[in-house]
Amino acid sequence: MTDTINTPTIQTLTDQLTQTLQSTQSADTLARQTQLLDQLFTTLMTTQIARRLDDTNNRYIREVTMDWLAMTLKIQKQCMDTGKAAAAVEYMKNLNTINTLPPPLKIEKRNE
Repeated sequence: MTDTINTPTIQTLTDQLTQTLQSTQSADTLARQTQLLDQLFTTLMTTQIARRLDDTNNRYIREVTMDWLAMTLKIQKQCMDTGKAAAAVEYMKNLNTINTLPPPLKIEKRNE
């Protein structure tokens, strides 16, 4: 049986995600967004999809389940895209560090 005491609600997670996206953007924003999207994906899979899989004979329930599945897959893609964005930000920071090195010394040719 799933431990529902420690499982955040969908509303709680979406509220936290909204607050995160509306807060001042920092280096931790993408990491927090990824964490919340992952939790939201897991919560939707366990609370909205897994429990409906036994009742797929009902057409309405089957359609609702497919809608929830489509939403969870979009959330999973957004989570992956957010991770890629975080990696790109880190990569660009490292490039910026490389570009701040002093230029090489200019060697002048001597005429003797």
